[in-house]
Amino acid sequence: MCVEEEDEEVKQEIQNTKQLMDYEWVKNYLEKTRSGASSNDIVSMPSSLFEPLIMSGLKVDLIERGRVICSMKVPPRLLNVDKSLHGGAIVALVDVVGGTAFPTINNDTNTGVSMEINVSYLDAACVGVCIGMEFFKCLATR
Repeated sequence: MCVEEEDEEVKQEIQNTKQLMDYEWVKNYLEKTRSGASSNDIVSMPSSLFEPLIMSGLKVDLIERGRVICSMKVPPRLLNVDKSLHGGAIVALVDVVGGTAFPTINNDTNTGVSMEINVSYLDAACVGVCIGMEFFKCLATR
């Protein structure tokens, strides 16, 4: 195959790929919420919006030194397009609520900082399903 024919095939493949991708849809999806609010609308919201959005409905089942166990019924606001709990909401819960194990050990701090989060998604959780979360702080001894 000559170079001209190869270039023509590459051009055709690129054209076919562009037809399959809707760049405007992707741009709009990332820059706007499903409600149509612009990113400027979201920036003007109070900074305390995130935690109540994620944590509303959360129930603390147990608190002891270095350990917090919580549960929550999955609310509709945290569902993804497949009608199951959004993976991002799960990680946000782990991040925000996970830091609460620190003050159970040390009264000098209100929270901890996530350095690394690893989540294994074993099954989907749909609206109304009760999920459980256990957070613990490893106690280091010297």
